[in-house]
Amino acid sequence: MKMKKKIVVTTMAASLLFGAATGLPLSKKEVASQLGFSTGVAFADADQLKDETPEKKAELLAAARTQAEEAVKKMAIIDVSKAITIVGDKATLKLNVGDLVKQIAEINKQVNALNETLKSLDPNAVGVKAEFRLDLGTIIAKTTEIPLPKELFAALKDNGIATLDILNGLRALEMSISSTEFSDDMILVITKQDKTVATNKTIVSDVYKFEFKHRSSGAIVSKFTKPIRLMIPITNSFMIDIELLTLAKIVDDKLIILVGKYKDEHLEATQNSFSTYTVVENKTTFGDTAPVQQWAGRQIQVAAAKGILEGREANLFVPNGKVTRAEFAKMIVKTFGLEDEAATESFKDVKASDWFKMYVASAVKHGIVNGRAEGVFDPNGQITRAEMATMAARALTLTGTAKSVADVDAALKGFVDAATVNASLKAGVALAASEGIIIGEEGNKFNPNADSTRAQAAVVIYRLLNK
Repeated sequence: MKMKKKIVVTTMAASLLFGAATGLPLSKKEVASQLGFSTGVAFADADQLKDETPEKKAELLAAARTQAEEAVKKMAIIDVSKAITIVGDKATLKLNVGDLVKQIAEINKQVNALNETLKSLDPNAVGVKAEFRLDLGTIIAKTTEIPLPKELFAALKDNGIATLDILNGLRALEMSISSTEFSDDMILVITKQDKTVATNKTIVSDVYKFEFKHRSSGAIVSKFTKPIRLMIPITNSFMIDIELLTLAKIVDDKLIILVGKYKDEHLEATQNSFSTYTVVENKTTFGDTAPVQQWAGRQIQVAAAKGILEGREANLFVPNGKVTRAEFAKMIVKTFGLEDEAATESFKDVKASDWFKMYVASAVKHGIVNGRAEGVFDPNGQITRAEMATMAARALTLTGTAKSVADVDAALKGFVDAATVNASLKAGVALAASEGIIIGEEGNKFNPNADSTRAQAAVVIYRLLNK
C-alpha cells in the first residue's frame, strides 16, 4: 500500500504530543483539529515506509521532521499574558514557577517520545529539540519587568532545553537567553526610550533599554557568557532597503553600528553585552568602488552598512587593497557576533594596545584561526584565498550553519588547481566551496595561495550574511 505524503506525522506526533498532555487517546479527527490538519488521515509506520522508493521515503521523512518541528513550536509556547499587571507605565509579570517547571518537564517528555517515534521510522533521524517560550502577549507600557527565577533556568537545563525565549505579542520584541546563563534570581527590565538620538541614520524601530538585574542586590549584569539573541520589530519595511538594516547601540546619544540581519519584519542580532539599542538603515558610500561595482559593489555596501567593513581613508574603500589576517579575523568575528573581550591569546606579535587584539583573541578562542608559527600570528600578513575560505568554513560549522564535507576531494574537483591547496586547509576550502561561499576564477582556478583583495573579502562576508 502506498502512502500519501500528508500521512506521516499527523497521527504519530499529534497523538504523542496531545495524548501525553491529557493522558487520553485522541481520535484522528481530534488530532487533526488540534494540529490544524485535514481529517481522514491514516496511521503511518516503519513497515509502510519499506514499500516506498528511497526518494519517496526521504521526502516523507523530511516532511515528518518538518511537521514535528512545527508541533514542538506550538507546544512550547506558554501564554503568560494573564499574569501581567499594568500600573501606570509599568507592566509586571508574576510567574508561578512550580507550574512552569512541571510544564518544562512535560514538554521534554513529549519531545522525547516524538523523537523515539521518528527514530522508529528512521534510525538515523536527527531528533527535534525541545523549546520553551514565554508569550507575554501585547503589552502597552513603557517599562516591562520580567522575573527570571533560577529554578526556571535549572529546570530548562535539566530537561535539555537550550534557551529561554521571551516574546511580546505578534511582531514584537523577542529575546533568547541561554538556559545556563544565570544561577541566581534575576529580573529583566525592558524600557522603551524616546527617539531623540541625534543621528543622520533612519531609525526604523523603537529604542529599547535592556537591564538584567540580580533580584537580591539589584546589581546590573552587563556581560554574558553566551550571546543573547534579539529580534527587534521594525516598521515600514517596504519603504527602506532591508539589507542595509542593522543594530545600533546608543552610547551618550551616539550610535555604534553592530551587526544585525533582517528576518520576518524583525532585525535579528546577538549580543553578549546589553545597553540601549535600536535599528537603523545605514547607508554607506565610497568614492572608489566603481571598478568593482558589477561584482562587488552591493556586497561592499551591505558589509559596510553592518559595520563589518570600513574604509581605509575618508570616502575610500580601496577595493583592490590586500586583506591582512587581523582584518579578516575582525570581519569574521563581527559577522557572527563572536566578540569576547575576555578572550586571551599568547602571540608575541599581538600586543594589548593593538586595535585587533580582541578580534584575534576571539577568533582564536572559537577555533576560527590559528597562528602561522609557534607563538606567531602574523597579524599584518596578507591572507590567502584558501585561508579566508577556511576561516569562513570554521565559522559556519561553529554556528551550526553547515556541516563538514564528507568527500573533500569531490567538493574540490571543480577547481583545476585543487592539488595546490594546502592539506591542512582542504577541508575548509571544500566546505566553503560546497556552501557557495567561494567560487573559482577564470579557467576554473581557485588560486588558493593568491592574496585576497578587500573586494573579494566583501563578497565572502556578504555570502556568509545570507546563510
